[in-house]
Amino acid sequence: MILGLVTVTLSTAVAGLIAGLAIGGLAAGLVLVYRASRVINLAHAELGAAAAALCAWLVGPGGLPVAAATVIAVGAAALTGALVEVVVVRRVGRGSAAAVLIATVGVGELLLALSLVAIAGISRRSGYPVPLRVTLDLARGVTLHGADVALLVLVPGLALVLALVLRWTGLGAAIGAASDNPEAARLAGVPVGALSALAWAAASALAAVVVICLLAGRPLVGSEALGPEVLFEALAAAMVARFEHLPRALAAGVGIGVLEQVVAFNWPGGVALVVLLAVAAGAALVVWRRPGRGSGSGLRGSGFRGSGLRGLGFRGSGSGSRGSDGRPWLAVPVRFSGGPRWVGPAALAAAVVIGVAWASNSQALTLTEIASYATLAISATLIVGVAGQLSLGQVAFFGIGAAVSYQLSVSAGLPFWLAFLGAGMCGAVASILVGVPALRAPGPVFAVTSLGFALVSAGWLLARPWLLGSGVTVPRPIVGPVDLAAQRPYFVFAMVVLGAAAWAAGRLRRGPAGRAMVAVRDNEAAAASFGLFVVGSKVLAFAVAGFLAGVAGAVYGHGLQSVTVNDFPVASPGLQIGAVDSLRIVAIAVIGGLGSVWGAVVAAALVVGVNELTTSVALRLATTGAGLLVVLMVAPEGLAGLFVGWRRR
Repeated sequence: MILGLVTVTLSTAVAGLIAGLAIGGLAAGLVLVYRASRVINLAHAELGAAAAALCAWLVGPGGLPVAAATVIAVGAAALTGALVEVVVVRRVGRGSAAAVLIATVGVGELLLALSLVAIAGISRRSGYPVPLRVTLDLARGVTLHGADVALLVLVPGLALVLALVLRWTGLGAAIGAASDNPEAARLAGVPVGALSALAWAAASALAAVVVICLLAGRPLVGSEALGPEVLFEALAAAMVARFEHLPRALAAGVGIGVLEQVVAFNWPGGVALVVLLAVAAGAALVVWRRPGRGSGSGLRGSGFRGSGLRGLGFRGSGSGSRGSDGRPWLAVPVRFSGGPRWVGPAALAAAVVIGVAWASNSQALTLTEIASYATLAISATLIVGVAGQLSLGQVAFFGIGAAVSYQLSVSAGLPFWLAFLGAGMCGAVASILVGVPALRAPGPVFAVTSLGFALVSAGWLLARPWLLGSGVTVPRPIVGPVDLAAQRPYFVFAMVVLGAAAWAAGRLRRGPAGRAMVAVRDNEAAAASFGLFVVGSKVLAFAVAGFLAGVAGAVYGHGLQSVTVNDFPVASPGLQIGAVDSLRIVAIAVIGGLGSVWGAVVAAALVVGVNELTTSVALRLATTGAGLLVVLMVAPEGLAGLFVGWRRR
């Protein structure tokens, strides 16, 4: 069938329906977790992939029937999800929601490692087991296999059951009450922790069912097959459902799956789909309607009247509790600074002296990269910690800065200082364009649009001939009479840029504009009632963070000299050690302590420096997502939080 310039076949539509059910099932699990605990679980797909690997191991070396192995794997996924909520989310959640999100990245890497261990123990590599041996022949040569039939039956059925439970039962009302206002729910006798763990278990079981069916019959690989694109598709479907409605998330996933197959059939390559999804995510934010002040929240807004919970043994008068709208999504301490202000500049000066006096040329290049990443981490801590907007796309602005600086300095022949300024301005403009649609939506949703922009940048934008193309050679700058072609002078220049960025970010953080950002972050309604320009504060945060990311990218590109799109990854493939991607940059800001400029610098020096300057595998593993998870378990508020505690004691 031809619709205008688009060709749609029956096989394309059926394949889109199957893929869309998988996406919708994952999205429904994300919605369930978010409704229960206000957490975006970036390890959601890995929970299902680990269950699929366990199922394959139980069928192979374990010798169990496929049905029994599937039931055990789904149960193990549910138990793992509950344990993650109890052990990780509750402990790390004392810091901030951003810390919890980064912790889920670490959980995903741990699950990936377990999946690879399970797969390595399977000698007969015949593929993932098929849970259902059925074949249905449709018209025009289209055939549905057992896994497809299982997806068609199980995913809508499970999603419908979960939606009915959330909508019509006292258990669903209790989950909503516990999420909207945990303290009031506890006072009403609601077991908040148990309900949250139950929601995580149900969502993980659903993810296991989806991924076991999705991978059935495919070659045995790790969960790296479920890359950031799959995560973005599921997040986009969840965002269409506003992280609230499970049936809507499932329907949105089906629509995305059909769109994916139609686009892949008509325009092979896959890039067009990512662009369309990013545009659709931005459009969804534009039409997003914020809940009115009278819509209610807390126990009353979630349907908790008391009567629905009495049948479950909960006691409550049903009077309700309001006020969750004013609760900041990123609840971070307002102030991490402490000690004399000369300590940070003195430490940078000492690093410059040590680098110039003792570092070799290769080590000076590594120190330059560390300085660039530290500047990028400062931009992340400004947008996430100070402004309260979770950005997963800072590396995209980083890459844009490198590309623009090259084009302006080499292609256009402008002076390097103008190229660096242009790189920062382009980073600021890109950050504003990505961030403005998110002004209408809650904080977590900006993570989806920024992740989509990062995917577009890595898969399409940066590869344009007028940016990086297939790779460019970037010369070192000459600033006035100073030639920065050698490694050590350029390292000093990178440290000067880092010092200027830290000074500017600190002044902004302590000044009226920074205090306004913190006020807007903590309570928009209260900030507006005091006459603060809420939208202006957010736009300023987007602009400053994008400018610093663009300048950092320019420093990085000219320091690296040979630059390609692969130098700006969205996510590290597999368990790759040493890669710095969009998620790792946010992790560095969280580890440093959100709101602490110098904490971000120290964390970047530790994480990137350990990767690049040491050969110890144990130390380098400590800087992976799993290693950072351990750090967050020990210090949920980051390194700056530890410093504050030590100083007080």
